[in-house]
Amino acid sequence: MAAPRMRAAEDSMKALITGGTNGMGKGVARALAANPDVELVILGRSEARLQEMSAELSSRSAPERIACVRANLARLRDVRAAINEIRALHASLDAVFVNAGLGYAPRREETEDGLDPHFQVNYLSHFMLTLNLLDLLEASQRGGRIVFNATEFGEINWDDLQMKQKWDFKSAVGQGMIAKRMFYTQLHELYAARSGPSVSCFGFRIPKTVWSNQLNSSRSRCAPWPPW
Repeated sequence: MAAPRMRAAEDSMKALITGGTNGMGKGVARALAANPDVELVILGRSEARLQEMSAELSSRSAPERIACVRANLARLRDVRAAINEIRALHASLDAVFVNAGLGYAPRREETEDGLDPHFQVNYLSHFMLTLNLLDLLEASQRGGRIVFNATEFGEINWDDLQMKQKWDFKSAVGQGMIAKRMFYTQLHELYAARSGPSVSCFGFRIPKTVWSNQLNSSRSRCAPWPPW
């Protein structure tokens, strides 16, 4: 069942963070929750961590400004449910912080959708989530913005996207991240070339001073949020 729509102040900023219970996503969530003019939706796969995060952030902000949505991006059915829940919470979004991702794995596995988990989590699920929330971003009075983490390494194996013939985790991570970068780059260019509601996309590299679960570390630091 979708959550009831949040009672949003008309001038507040509405932001969604994927992977908001760990690493950079957690740091960004903490920073945004400290701003009384921000209404925050945190997407994560662990119910326990979401509850912990909700309790922590509610001590820094009005509880009604914090919403948590549980979704495992390795399941497309979870992504569909999350889309419906987010749309029930807000009629518009000002920002989406694309942070959730999958890093090291010892062997190749397949999701219930028959896909490589790295390709699905790092790219396809965010592709699906973004396309189904674009109208909410277009409805932003500030101009919708998408901020995503990116890398400069990796290549796409067009003949074996799911890497069934040859797999290693570095190639799997790189392929998903490059696909994500290509998608958001083209999305930004498409909006830049059209008139009407605008959505901008901003990519950033993960600096060596930032640690996240993708790097098998519990240390967390917050990357700067781009100015409006």
